[in-house]
Amino acid sequence: MLHHLFPTAIMEFDLSAEECVKGIKDLIDANKDVQAVDHGVIDNGYSSHGADKHILDVDGFADLKEVFQRCVNEYAGNMCMGDLDIIQSWYNVYMKGGKIGSHRHEGSVCSAAFYPHAEQGSADIRFHSPLKPYRMNEIFHEQNYLNTYFAEFPAKQNTLYLFPSWLEHETLINYSSERYVISFNTQRVQQ
Repeated sequence: MLHHLFPTAIMEFDLSAEECVKGIKDLIDANKDVQAVDHGVIDNGYSSHGADKHILDVDGFADLKEVFQRCVNEYAGNMCMGDLDIIQSWYNVYMKGGKIGSHRHEGSVCSAAFYPHAEQGSADIRFHSPLKPYRMNEIFHEQNYLNTYFAEFPAKQNTLYLFPSWLEHETLINYSSERYVISFNTQRVQQ
């Protein structure tokens, strides 16, 4: 019998049926001039990370934030970790050739990637195994789900991925003309 030990939870939500996801790309574009800031980690793209106002707190995003919060509640419930609140949010837009290097989200419990606009050829999100530093003596003759150091999830339009903030991830090279993502962080609800 094979036992799966210490799994890492990544939850996927298809939000296509939610009315509030319609027009999100246009809302981001409408706020680009006031929200976009230089973000040294993104190659060939722009971001609202570090802007004065979090994107989910901008007019027009309240219903989307509410849907995201319901998804966070489900994630937290599955993990038996108590209530979490969305605390920071931003968007990134990647043009052709754009990418972001490996990183994690310090000071957060659960993080997210939501794709309001993902054309054919949009870059995947790649998650890195946290076990790699501990497996320095293991040599594999082929890769499978028990020994891989990477897992890639496609950027699918109107799809939300929730994952632990400590999990390192990156965006591979984008081959579409543009790829939009809204990301956010969470913290435990203060009692």
